Amino acid sequence: MEKEYLIKKWLDNELTSEEEIAFNASENFLFLKGLTKDLKEAKFKSNFNEEQEYSKIKDKLELKKVTKNKIISLSLITKIAAIFVIGFSSLFYITSKKEVSTLIGETTVLNLPDNSKVTINASSSVQIKRFNWNRNIILKGEAYFEVEKGKKFVVATKDASVKVLGTKFNVIARDNYFETICYEGRVLVSYKNSKKVLHAGDKFLVIDSKIIETSNTKKNLSKWNGNKSSFKNIAIKHVLKEFERHYNVKIKANFNVDEKFTGSFIHDNENVALKSITLPFNLKIEKINNSITLSKND
Repeated sequence: MEKEYLIKKWLDNELTSEEEIAFNASENFLFLKGLTKDLKEAKFKSNFNEEQEYSKIKDKLELKKVTKNKIISLSLITKIAAIFVIGFSSLFYITSKKEVSTLIGETTVLNLPDNSKVTINASSSVQIKRFNWNRNIILKGEAYFEVEKGKKFVVATKDASVKVLGTKFNVIARDNYFETICYEGRVLVSYKNSKKVLHAGDKFLVIDSKIIETSNTKKNLSKWNGNKSSFKNIAIKHVLKEFERHYNVKIKANFNVDEKFTGSFIHDNENVALKSITLPFNLKIEKINNSITLSKND
């Protein structure tokens, strides 16, 4: 009974210093420590299989349960098993996901198992299944997709999803801002109760949870350029936020940030990019280290 009592307290992380010394010297500690070691080592197996690894742990638990002395009761065995099931589930979730992220001002290209390609823009991340690739992606931020033809390809964001078969499109999923532009082929955008099929030149835009009507831009649709951010009739506050992500600066705006902006800025020259934004509004620029203050010229 004393040993079982210690095991229960160990499971609940409630051992006193004296009890911990006694427990560490027991055979039960060595047994449970071995299970923990098995769990950790499973993480590093290239051919990790959740069911097979848990089966091994389960066999050890069953073996311990039927030992001659029956030190651990059935209910306690069940509790230990539950902990290791949770451990394996969490471990499998972590190891089965692959996430690629970019920093401020950084872009990177992710080549997918089906030969599709994702260009991940600044301060963004994509997550895919590490095993059994199913053409599903979770996106935070902005990315440009070049999708190979095949079965359904889905890009999921916090508020919307984009489904395609084979096409080129760009998705931006930022706070209070969602945008999809189709460059080639067709995509289906689902946002809450709304669904819309986009053809080349179509845009689906949501700002502050409101769907914004946009016109087809196919006539002016140029090849996607990952070195430039473009906007059409967008509140300047969203433009400034995107500028901050690419140039690692903080901007204080002493003017009406709901004024609309149409234009673009490049990602590899801060001074030129800043002028592209400020000249149309006749703004004065004051910069100290990584802080920029913008205000109207008198």
